[in-house]
Amino acid sequence: VYTNVDTERFSATPGLRERMRAELHLDAQTPVLIYAGRICAQKQPAVFAEVMRELVRTKQRFVCLVIGEGEDLPWLKRYISRNHLQAQVRVLGAVPNDVMRDMLAAGDIFFLPSLMEGISLAIYEAMAMGLAIVGADVGGQKELVTGDTGILVQRAESAAVEAQRYI
Repeated sequence: VYTNVDTERFSATPGLRERMRAELHLDAQTPVLIYAGRICAQKQPAVFAEVMRELVRTKQRFVCLVIGEGEDLPWLKRYISRNHLQAQVRVLGAVPNDVMRDMLAAGDIFFLPSLMEGISLAIYEAMAMGLAIVGADVGGQKELVTGDTGILVQRAESAAVEAQRYI
């Protein structure tokens, strides 16, 4: 496997989705988004945050799990708090790789609005777990994400404009 993604390990085992959703206190009908990686400029936390704010504003039903750490995590936590997003956006911090696989099992959509990427290993893992992808049309993502597996969004000059493209 040239991507180093073990698709036998990164596959939803029977009952894992239900177990993880129960542990996270999520019902089966609530769409779960996952935003995972280093919380830094490259992963565009401002775009992510604005999309989440707009989804809450328009009363969309969802929960988003933020998984990772980085220099922009304190800013993101403040944004979530100031905009009263805590009920829908849960910041979990860094988790070990085996726990990450379990978190992916609970998800429906993997959200990655990166500024730049090669071909994202995180997207490979999410796809192996059966998640739809919503991400930036950067780097080699078109080689991986097709209309059958997700949506790639064109970058914009400002975070506000780019966030609107995701909505």
